[in-house]
Amino acid sequence: MAGGKSGMDETYRKTIIQLSDREYALYRAICVELDDLQRSIRREDAGGLDVSRMAVEMRDRRFLVEWLRELRLPPASDFDDCGLTVEIENLILTDHF
Repeated sequence: MAGGKSGMDETYRKTIIQLSDREYALYRAICVELDDLQRSIRREDAGGLDVSRMAVEMRDRRFLVEWLRELRLPPASDFDDCGLTVEIENLILTDHF
């Protein structure tokens, strides 16, 4: 494992099968919220309605991705085929998405 704490650190992350019931419940909640935020951000982007709301949603999405990584939970794409992949997580964490 790499030393130091880094949001971009791609060290070991558990698989879904390795999660305890408690971890899975948290993981599922994070993934569902990420999906809701993604949909809302797309709607805001398409409609251009509320920039401040979209900024808050993008910040919250980043926090959720950070938590997935800090807790060594799998990427959301493991939960749902439409979920965020590791590559998209990297873009979010570098403010390119």
